[in-house]
Amino acid sequence: MKFLFVLSTVFLFAGCGLELDSEDSRNRELERDAELRAQYSQVEGTYLGAGSTVIDGETKTFSVELGLKVASSSTGTNSEGRDIPISTLEGQFRRTDVVQFSDFVNFQTTYNEVDGTIRLFLDDSQPGVEVSARIVGGQLVDGRLDLPSGFGGTFTAEKVQSRVMARSANSEIERIRQVYAPIVGIYRGAFSASSASRSDRGFESELRVDLQFISTTDAPQTPDEVGVEFRLLGTWRRLDVDDEQVVGATKQGVVTFDPLSGRVSFSGTPPALSAQNTNDFQISAFGKLVGDQLMFSEVTESQGFRGRVSGSFSGARIPSAL
Repeated sequence: MKFLFVLSTVFLFAGCGLELDSEDSRNRELERDAELRAQYSQVEGTYLGAGSTVIDGETKTFSVELGLKVASSSTGTNSEGRDIPISTLEGQFRRTDVVQFSDFVNFQTTYNEVDGTIRLFLDDSQPGVEVSARIVGGQLVDGRLDLPSGFGGTFTAEKVQSRVMARSANSEIERIRQVYAPIVGIYRGAFSASSASRSDRGFESELRVDLQFISTTDAPQTPDEVGVEFRLLGTWRRLDVDDEQVVGATKQGVVTFDPLSGRVSFSGTPPALSAQNTNDFQISAFGKLVGDQLMFSEVTESQGFRGRVSGSFSGARIPSAL
C-alpha cells in the first residue's frame, strides 16, 4: 500500500507539472502576440503623400495612399493542437492617379521597430510591385516604389488617421472615372498613310473611347478588398466610307492609357466579322495624348486583300454635347 501511495503521488505531481508547463507555454504565446500587436498598433493607419518619377526625361509627380492594418494570424499549432496566435501587419498601397491590379489586394508587410523600416511586397518568388520606406514620428520618409518594369519613383507621406480608409465599390468607381476622364471621348482627325495606294493615302477617321464597368462587388475575397472590373473600349471608324462599302471600316478593341506619361495604345478588329476572319482586318496604334489632342505616331491596319497600311493619326477631342 505504501508503494502504491508513493507511486500515485508521483503521477499526481507529474500531471500538475504538465498542466503548469502547458499553461506557461500558452501565456508566453499570448505575451509574444500582445507585444507584436502593441508594436504594430503604433504604425497602423492611413498615410497620404506625394511622389515623383522621371518619364521621357521629364519629372512627373503623383499622389500616394498607403495603409497599414494589424491582423490576426497563426504560426501553426502547439503540442495540444491549439493555434499559436501571432499578430501580423497587412499593407495596402496605390498611386491614386492610376489604376493597377495591386490597388485591390493586401500586401505582405514587414516592419522593423528598431529603425522604422517597412516593406510591402506581393510575392518574393518573382519581381512585382514592392514598396519600402521608413516610419519616423508618423511620417513616411525615404519611400521607394519598384514595379515589374523597374524603378517606379520615390515618395513621402504623412499619417492622417489611425485606421485604414474603408473602400467601397462606389468610391472606387468614382476614382476610376476621374483617372480615365482625360482619355474618354471622341477624337476626330486625319489618318495619313505612309505607304498605300493613292486612294488610301489619307482619310478622315475617328476613335471613340468609352469607359465600361463590367462587374463590381464590395467583397470579392475578403472584407478589405474591393472588386471593380472595367475596360476602356475603343471604336475606330473611317468617316469617308461605311462597313457596306469597305469591310472592316469599323473596328473595336481595347484602349490602354497611362495618365502620368499620356501614352495610349489601341488594338481592334471588326465586331461584325467571324473570329476566323478578324486577323485580316486588324488595327494597332501607339501614341500619346497631349491635352485634347490624340496623336498616334504608329498605326498599322490590315485591310484584307488590299494589304496592310501603315501611317499616323492626329485627332482633336470633340466637345461633348450637354
